[in-house]
Amino acid sequence: MHPWEGERLAREIGFRTQTALARLEELAGTGPGGSRFDCVVVGAGPAGSTAAYFLARAGLKVALLEQGPFPGAKNVGGGALYTQMMAPLFPGFWREAPLEGAIVNQEYHLLTEDGAVTLGVKNARFARPPYNRFSVLKARFDPWLARQAQRAGALVLVNHKADSLLMEGGRVTGVLVGRPYAREFRAPVTILAEGAGAILASKAGLIPKPKKENMSLYVKEVLALPPETIRERFGLRPGQAAVIGLFGHSTAYLTGTAAIYTCRDCIGINAGSILNRMAQARLNPIAFLERIKAHPFVRPLIAGARPMEFMARLIPDGGYPAIPKLHHAGVLIAGDTAGLVNGTHGINNAAVSGRFAAEAVLAAHRKGDFGAEALALYRELLEGSFVMTDLRAHAGVPRFYERHPDVMDVYPKLANELAYQLAMVYPMPKREKRRLLWREALAVRPWPRLLGDIVDTIRVVR
Repeated sequence: MHPWEGERLAREIGFRTQTALARLEELAGTGPGGSRFDCVVVGAGPAGSTAAYFLARAGLKVALLEQGPFPGAKNVGGGALYTQMMAPLFPGFWREAPLEGAIVNQEYHLLTEDGAVTLGVKNARFARPPYNRFSVLKARFDPWLARQAQRAGALVLVNHKADSLLMEGGRVTGVLVGRPYAREFRAPVTILAEGAGAILASKAGLIPKPKKENMSLYVKEVLALPPETIRERFGLRPGQAAVIGLFGHSTAYLTGTAAIYTCRDCIGINAGSILNRMAQARLNPIAFLERIKAHPFVRPLIAGARPMEFMARLIPDGGYPAIPKLHHAGVLIAGDTAGLVNGTHGINNAAVSGRFAAEAVLAAHRKGDFGAEALALYRELLEGSFVMTDLRAHAGVPRFYERHPDVMDVYPKLANELAYQLAMVYPMPKREKRRLLWREALAVRPWPRLLGDIVDTIRVVR
């Protein structure tokens, strides 16, 4: 999608800075104490917009501050939106939201330089209610989500970058927006959904600065193709989408993932790895995408595509052990800022965390207590939900990769070699061929290490 299209969408749905500023004067006023609200939300991504929506719907005065020219401007590409997580928040959202297609083709490829072992499922039932998941582009979806907050009564202000938190007596009392507006936004409680960088939260000492070993750097590119070409190459019908997870060669055999996903009129490609591993390997992040695009089984899928967007971004990848304290006096931390990312659950976990943050703020307003103890309800709600349950269940994954740094190197190669030998036709008995396969496997991974890998994997995924 061209950058101007996101701006056009923003104008169409009403994120006009001057109009919003006029409403700011009417809604909250200005003066020596700044503009006053019941809650200030920083970041109009899935977490921030969802929180603002539920707060405004309950009648609170809410300011939703976005540093970009429109919600989603700081994101490239998109991802998967899971119906069963989003439907309780926005019932029937698929009838109105700008979705790219219902994902009916889900595949995983273990890649080597010239091979691929594929596991996947295709089912037309995924394209019918209750659906499973949808492909989305953030620059199309995020403006729509922020619009829901705006319709509910929240004041959405774009081009408003929060420079610092306002503090009084160890309590957060709002945020300071820098130039050209240079305005204070005061509220008894603030929700930080500023993204993985967590600049405001770490600057204020609320959470530690993100560590390189707990962050992944992903590069993303969007390639334009005619809708009919996309459908033909991926075997899709109108309104359908595909997603392909890539492992091994696509991430230079480092710990990480890559993916290809289809949208209505473009294909998204992303790839990334743990930040410190990339630094140790002295690997240029752009090389990830070039490896994918040059692969013999990927190149035909994107032939003739025209580059539209390109960007790199950080994603929290430390899992449950790396989640910081999320509630402090006068402030809650949500979405990627809170590290609530678990594999494919990024957008969904963020939106759910926004909902829980809103519930905790509403409870605090009812009590008139915005201390850390009162806002602890937020963490309790998260801990009782699938968000934390899933993160806890996979808490051992980062340590597993630390103990097995070569897992993305060894097993894609092993799977491809075994698949190749299995498919080859030799003039030998089947029993002899089974022995051949076993010898090939042990040549790559001696049986004690193979057994140890299996045991460690079972401990992580149980």
